[in-house]
Amino acid sequence: MQEAVQQTINENPEIQSARSERSAVSYEIDQARAEYMPKIDIQAGIGWDTEIRDDRRHSEEASIRLTQMVFDGLATPSEVARQTARSDSRSYSVYRQAEISALQAIEAYLDIIRTENLLTLAKENLAVHTRVYDQIQLRAARGIAKRAEADQAYGRLALAEKNMLSEIGNMRDAESSFQRIVGTLPRNLEAPDAPSEVLPKNIDDAIRLAIKHHPTLKSANADIASAFSQHDTAKAAYMPRVDFEAGAIHESERDDSYAMLRLRYNLFNGGKDIARRKETSEQVNQAKEIRDNTFRQVTESMRLSWTSYQTIKRQLVFFKKHRDASILSNAAYQKQFNIGQRTLLDLLDSANEMFSTKSAYTNAKYDTLYAQYRILASKGGLTRYLGITLPKEAMTLAETEKSEDSIKKQTGALTPLIHGVVEEGEEKPYTSLCYKLKSDDDFKDVQRLAQMEFYKLSLVNQPISYVDSYLLLTPAQESMHEAFKLEQKLKSQGYLDLWLFRSGNLRSRISLGLFGIEENAIKAQVEIGKKTKIALKVTPHYQTKQNLVVHIQLINSEIKKFEEKFAKYIDKNSSCTPEVISNNGGYNAIQY
Repeated sequence: MQEAVQQTINENPEIQSARSERSAVSYEIDQARAEYMPKIDIQAGIGWDTEIRDDRRHSEEASIRLTQMVFDGLATPSEVARQTARSDSRSYSVYRQAEISALQAIEAYLDIIRTENLLTLAKENLAVHTRVYDQIQLRAARGIAKRAEADQAYGRLALAEKNMLSEIGNMRDAESSFQRIVGTLPRNLEAPDAPSEVLPKNIDDAIRLAIKHHPTLKSANADIASAFSQHDTAKAAYMPRVDFEAGAIHESERDDSYAMLRLRYNLFNGGKDIARRKETSEQVNQAKEIRDNTFRQVTESMRLSWTSYQTIKRQLVFFKKHRDASILSNAAYQKQFNIGQRTLLDLLDSANEMFSTKSAYTNAKYDTLYAQYRILASKGGLTRYLGITLPKEAMTLAETEKSEDSIKKQTGALTPLIHGVVEEGEEKPYTSLCYKLKSDDDFKDVQRLAQMEFYKLSLVNQPISYVDSYLLLTPAQESMHEAFKLEQKLKSQGYLDLWLFRSGNLRSRISLGLFGIEENAIKAQVEIGKKTKIALKVTPHYQTKQNLVVHIQLINSEIKKFEEKFAKYIDKNSSCTPEVISNNGGYNAIQY
């Protein structure tokens, strides 16, 4: 299977298209870096020049000019950063397409093996019905069986033949699909092993890994970095530009040369620069909303993959039991039919049920296997598990530089990468922040000030957990039956204020009281523990309350400015949780 996937990665047109797009964007980095280099221009002319005093004269001119940018308001480094982020985004897109194509190749591969097994079952089913039909024909010829039974057996035989032809058609369809995805017809395919040992332990781990490694989310984050850099580029219009210029000019009657340090500073251009900054700010917000939507899609994809796997895995046990029971049942029906205890219809129905249960079990088995690989793809780790060599375009520029030596040693072979949402040590250009309002009555003033200062923020009620009281609990019992016994024992000892938890995290545990102060709970723990000889535990009981907080994302350099402007309304030392992924869409913003 690894060979089929590798061939898909090497030749699939969708991956090749993504590779070309990544390469095209990388050349835009070189275009942006060209602004650091000097520019040399030459100009020449020859012809006739007319003046008032002279009727006409021969004229010639030539010039050469060298221009070196000294300072352009940081537009060039910002543009280089933007194009680098765009290139990284396209790299993650190549990786994402590789994961998608790999999963498609695996699906096509498993469909071939699945269909081969189903075709084998259809042939076995046809053989069973042929044997029964021959047996009935022989009985009818001897006058033991009725003609109607022979007709009935013949009809079921025709149905079995139809089922076999259907599976042959399905096989041809699966081969065509395999050729479309992989590029060749399947030959000598072997059943792959299940990747059970590398699957996440639970749904929470699965979602965490998907958020950390999924290339689509990485690509969306790179697009945000690109938008921030574009916003910085737009800021260059507010700054002066300094160039060093040197050159020489030759004209018909004079020669001249110069070397100048020129400063150009636009003072007013009709508000175009302000509008451009607002435009790039909204583009940052757009990129963030796309990232937020991508986050939801990645999470949803993993949840669907995990639910599908868990469902079919549980069903597989019952599919197997049903199949085994139908096989035993058919064998028993055959023996009972031979001695006249079962009718022909019972036997044929039993044979059809055996075929159906075998087919259902086969489908469930390969559905389970595919669901496991789908989970790996949903967390961005499928090609890495298979040991697939990815195209060089699937690596970001930073990763390419780090791995140049290893690439040379491997004669061009690339090791599949693991991508995280934020690499360790990587500094994000923005920060998600949360501030608690000093007073809930100030929210209108905060909104008004935010509008005046070109900030977009979100004022939301955030649930805050706090300890309401303390429970005195017994240890969890092995079963609810043991819990009931312990409850009766405590009641017999005079403890009547009891509460047995029958569900939830505290299931099979008994509460011996609710205390407002932890010291009182500890005191009761010691006293009751001595009398009952039970290792009681004091457990906090939590409640939640709603606090009005401000959520916003800011460029790191503008955090201090924001806190100073809103110091009257926010408590920057309070504790609340910043929502990195927006739930309501509209608070992620920066100052224009």
